[in-house]
Amino acid sequence: MAVVKPLEVPSVRARVSEGEWQARIELAAAYRLVAHYGWTHLINNHISLRVPGTQDQFLINPYGFLYEQITASSLVKIDVDGNILDDSPYEANRAGFVIHSAIHMARKDLHASDWPALMKLADQIDPSFRN
Repeated sequence: MAVVKPLEVPSVRARVSEGEWQARIELAAAYRLVAHYGWTHLINNHISLRVPGTQDQFLINPYGFLYEQITASSLVKIDVDGNILDDSPYEANRAGFVIHSAIHMARKDLHASDWPALMKLADQIDPSFRN
């Protein structure tokens, strides 16, 4: 993984539920792991996660960020149509979320199953994703 300058991103922890904050940490860890293993194509791919306790709210990477730059606070909360739901200063790639939306809405039962193992690995590589 190349060394990339971290971006200064204000924390959203005080503005989200504990469940959403934990989901943000886990998703940011997934982005960092994907970057670490070289499974990215610059900014042209996505990982998304349903916000806990909701059926139609999701977290996704901000448009233009490299995976190495994603933090829990930089993730953007969007609805099923890709509309931004929080006061994020970042854009989301609505077109990039189209396929994610279809999968999330068709399979509301799908969830990641081994986040603790992924987070432990991500912490060993670069713990700054927790910001």
